[in-house]
Amino acid sequence: MKTINQLLAPLVVLVAASPLLAQEELKYSFQVGVGYGLDSLEKLTKERKVGSLGVSYQSNIKNTRNVYRINLLWNSFPGSFDPAAKFETSLQSLQLSADLFFYSPAKDLNLFLGIGANNYFARYSPEVDENGDPLKKGVAFDGTKLGIRFGLDYRFNARWSFDATFNLTEYGVIYRAPVGGVNPAWIQLSAHYRF
Repeated sequence: MKTINQLLAPLVVLVAASPLLAQEELKYSFQVGVGYGLDSLEKLTKERKVGSLGVSYQSNIKNTRNVYRINLLWNSFPGSFDPAAKFETSLQSLQLSADLFFYSPAKDLNLFLGIGANNYFARYSPEVDENGDPLKKGVAFDGTKLGIRFGLDYRFNARWSFDATFNLTEYGVIYRAPVGGVNPAWIQLSAHYRF
């Protein structure tokens, strides 16, 4: 949480001080993305692959030219089966995020900053004790976790745009020493089709 707070405060100030880009009438979009996990994600899944599918709604803040985007994404983080600990390291998440756009010097290239809420789902089969209760050998996380995101969005035409996004989220604790607490991060490339 401390890492998130340190990054979030300057981003909020930057967004508040930035004029945002006006948007055309096409407000909804489908998106598909692929990504590359950084070291913190690899600690969880033992892999760096990321895939996502989602929908977005983009519009202007009323009576302004300021643009915002609301995203609902399903993220997949494929892992592998860990034979030593006897559990699967694959993860999935459902992410609800909100982005704010602002001007950049380049035509059709826009910067955005956002915050998100992430609900992670682990697929693992932990060992059980004599009572049938799972042993704490895998991962642990409680409820919804916060995250930040920022990136560049390139508008190819009225229907298509492409973005590159850096994501950083809270997660929880891995009960395999010496990993401990983890904040997964990944870079994602996405294509949006507006309708």
